[in-house]
Amino acid sequence: MNIIIPILIALFGLILGHQLTLRRDFKNKKKEIRINYLIEAYRKLERGAIPNAKKFDKGDFESAIADIQMLGNPEQVNIAYEFAIEASQDNGSKLQKLLENIRMELRNELLIKNNKLPKIRPFRIN
Repeated sequence: MNIIIPILIALFGLILGHQLTLRRDFKNKKKEIRINYLIEAYRKLERGAIPNAKKFDKGDFESAIADIQMLGNPEQVNIAYEFAIEASQDNGSKLQKLLENIRMELRNELLIKNNKLPKIRPFRIN
């Protein structure tokens, strides 16, 4: 009887430790996937910021908007939605605001300072 209690405590500790590790690993993997999707969406949107550029791909651009609507934070989802509506009506866009919002969130997730950053300026060499 004296040995059963320590064995049960050890077993409980192992199970609890395993559950906490699984939870942490799941959270980290979820964060990693989301960051990768947002980085790729950012790249696609930035490439599409100048539609006449040689690297512009309409499908990539549409895919980026879809990815943001799926995995973006609520503000990004709303901006992407507004952008999609405005772009479909040819009334301009909120692409600059969306790119800056994604950049800010990615920098926060990766623990990179965000203060005093200039606006994003797409750059292409023709």
